[in-house]
Amino acid sequence: TVVDVNGDSPLAPGDRVAVDGCIRCNQCWYCLHGQYNLCDGLAILGFDAHGLHAEMLSVPLYSVYKLPDSVSDEAGAFVEPLSVALHGVRRAKVAVGDSVVVVGAGMIGLCALQVAKAAGASTVVVLEPLASRRARAEAMGATAVCDPANENAAEIVRGLTEGVGADVALDCVGNESSLDAALETTRKGGRIGVIGTFPVRPKVNMDRIGLEERELYGSLAYADDFSRATALLADGRVDLSACVTARITLEEIVEKGFLEMQRKPQDHIRIIVSTQSPS
Repeated sequence: TVVDVNGDSPLAPGDRVAVDGCIRCNQCWYCLHGQYNLCDGLAILGFDAHGLHAEMLSVPLYSVYKLPDSVSDEAGAFVEPLSVALHGVRRAKVAVGDSVVVVGAGMIGLCALQVAKAAGASTVVVLEPLASRRARAEAMGATAVCDPANENAAEIVRGLTEGVGADVALDCVGNESSLDAALETTRKGGRIGVIGTFPVRPKVNMDRIGLEERELYGSLAYADDFSRATALLADGRVDLSACVTARITLEEIVEKGFLEMQRKPQDHIRIIVSTQSPS
């Protein structure tokens, strides 16, 4: 919620907003060509600058997006992760009628599932080893779900796509096995969006890309995706309320937030934190 505005802005105290985490120079080649997420001096709120685990925060005016009345505070907390998935779906050029595989049913994967459906995908198959997350993906609109650890994902996808494989796969995990799954489930000439980040450099079968003409699209954060994400939430095309697995106060964030996620990652997707002090 806006408390004060320094400068000329349509925002006013009391406005509810979502904050784009990309802090950029607005002067380099990338910023001037609409790719501010690739800014030469990019900083990310919460990583390179103070994040939102505080009651007060100062952010640039260019990073602030007003929420419409139809988007609740809780839904507003999803604008940022939804924008990550939306950017990845846009980068992979998901189109009406496409068949799509989403690898991983964490926060970003579930967002990607719903964005792909909103983009007109005819079939969305979600690959996820955790049963609880598969059930959540199914409830949120997946055409089919698959346990890649115990089922043949490529065979299942081919069975739903006239035997050829998916038009697009979205890797929302970021490891060697998830990238392999994306390669194996797409058809020749298909597209792969890499949304997850890789802590360890993977080995890649380049023949699946070069000799079978798959296209590989990287995706970092978002660029002008907050307004689109807000619109999807505002008109109901995307509903992420099922992703809320707990609600806590700021004072509880260590024990019931960070430590809870470490202890029971399989039980949670998004823990909503209120920065309001308890009365």
